[in-house]
Amino acid sequence: MIIFTDTTFEREMNEAKTRMIASVSHGLNNPIYLVSSILETARDNTQEEETKERLENAISGVNILKHILNDLLDYSKILLGNFELNIEEFFVQELIDEIIRIVQFQAKMKNVIIEKLVFLEKDALLNSDYKRVQNIIYNILVTALS
Repeated sequence: MIIFTDTTFEREMNEAKTRMIASVSHGLNNPIYLVSSILETARDNTQEEETKERLENAISGVNILKHILNDLLDYSKILLGNFELNIEEFFVQELIDEIIRIVQFQAKMKNVIIEKLVFLEKDALLNSDYKRVQNIIYNILVTALS
């Protein structure tokens, strides 16, 4: 028995699915960044510590959504063959501090303390794709917290 399948149709469906993922991710990107900036402005303009802490928690949640969206965008770019690295020089310490700020809320919810033990010079530089390295370290920490 011989079965013929239309691979053109399957390929077109996969490409459409990939474009849809990219489109939805792009569509969600602007509202999420808007919410993020509003929360950051509110945090910076409040004097009450409890309110500041709650706003920090909300900002951490929005940052998690940003990471998920970026992962979806990267995935769709890989599938469409449009993925590019953005190589730049950056301070490793700043990258690690930013990731810890993002993951701190999740750690706190699980009663986990994150300690930064980095044995690098304070001004150590890395020449790589900042967002990709950030996503890798973030995903490792989130997986460890799970």
